[in-house]
Amino acid sequence: MTALLDMPEHYCQSCGMLFAAPGQHGHEADGSEVGDLCRWCYDDGAYVEDVTMDEMIEDCAPRMAKAMGWTADEAASLLGAVLPTLRRWYGGEAR
Repeated sequence: MTALLDMPEHYCQSCGMLFAAPGQHGHEADGSEVGDLCRWCYDDGAYVEDVTMDEMIEDCAPRMAKAMGWTADEAASLLGAVLPTLRRWYGGEAR
């Protein structure tokens, strides 16, 4: 499990998703790309949804579980450990 917490360098500072393909980054209101937020979390210069960290975990855990072949509880546990370290949730601004 420790290896799973060793996050790669390029991932969303809101949901923790890895940037694995072009077109996954969010954008500012002027259309410029945001390097550390995904388009599902941040677009047009603002967060797409006003959610709590718990709501983000609840939303992301099923997709992560399916993608990784894990249970929803395993995914939620990992997200519960990782999300508090991301700038959106620990109080630092992600941009």
